Amino acid sequence: MAKPFIDIQQQIEQGISILRKGGLVAYPTDTVYGLGAAMNLPLAVERIYAVKRRSLRSPLPLLLADVSQIADVAAVVPSSARCFIRNFFPGPLTLILPKSRAVPAVVTGGGHTVAVRVPDHPVPVALIKGLGCPIVGTSANLSGRPSSLTADEAVKQLGDKIDMVIDGGRCLGGQESTIVDVTGEMPVILREGAISSEELRRVCGNILIGKEIKKMRVAVGADHRGFELKKKIVQIVTNAGHTCDDLGTYSNESVDYPEISKKVAEAVASGGFDRGILICDTGIGVCIAANKVKGIRAALCHNVFCACRARQHNDANVLCLAVENGIGAVEEVVKSFLTCEFEGGRHERRVNMIKALEG
Repeated sequence: MAKPFIDIQQQIEQGISILRKGGLVAYPTDTVYGLGAAMNLPLAVERIYAVKRRSLRSPLPLLLADVSQIADVAAVVPSSARCFIRNFFPGPLTLILPKSRAVPAVVTGGGHTVAVRVPDHPVPVALIKGLGCPIVGTSANLSGRPSSLTADEAVKQLGDKIDMVIDGGRCLGGQESTIVDVTGEMPVILREGAISSEELRRVCGNILIGKEIKKMRVAVGADHRGFELKKKIVQIVTNAGHTCDDLGTYSNESVDYPEISKKVAEAVASGGFDRGILICDTGIGVCIAANKVKGIRAALCHNVFCACRARQHNDANVLCLAVENGIGAVEEVVKSFLTCEFEGGRHERRVNMIKALEG
């Protein structure tokens, strides 16, 4: 590992050179010391997982030089994100956004969202500007160990496994960033850090806290046409912190969708599962079949609005999806179906009327 120069500008220039060549550089930020690699060099990003002893399924955050770079890494910027960006960027806030195609899969752990932050510190900003692309912004420590607040602490944990540590003194923030997921119907605080939930709520209104979200047991099933998409949905549900049981089919060999629908629907109706998800080519067949089981209110949803309304107004307990939706759209639909709650009130009377039709 290269020894740090005394002059901070020399250190930054050396760091940029190392990052361009696929090296790893630790650097100070407004929160804690970060460990960086160039976003557009997948092999360098893979090294970060190895150095930190971090699972390849655990996404890595990205640091941006300014707000304008969000458009480069996010497919869309939801309206719910704008208040956070306007009031807390740059600063110790990380937002989860739908990722753009420009972000390599290795950065996001194969997922379809990306964590982004604009630090309020000149060193990472200079690195990003000099490199010409975002850098990985994970903490410079071994997974499960305390975050490094000084260059010496980063060296003690990572040693010669990385190429350089930029010594910018002790990080004044001392606490990791707060993480907010803005990809769903309502913002969710996944990690409370340097910015408190009270401050976020005071400025940007109602926000859920991760621990307030009910953790559920979800049954997932598909016919042979939905087999590949089902595997990805299992990952989406699991990544959201829920327990997910795959009830089949377990190959892409032809099966009859009513059998899979019955299996998932009965599992939910029995009370063993909180929600169910079914997939077939159009979603229509599995929806019709599931609704034949007493106690099931299955809804075919192609977008976030319908998924949320199915929960809020109809208390739907089984989500039906079409293969044609594709994983990008499906991820947001699934998250909304699992997050939105039944509103009750006049809707409860109507749902009771539906139940009465079952006999």
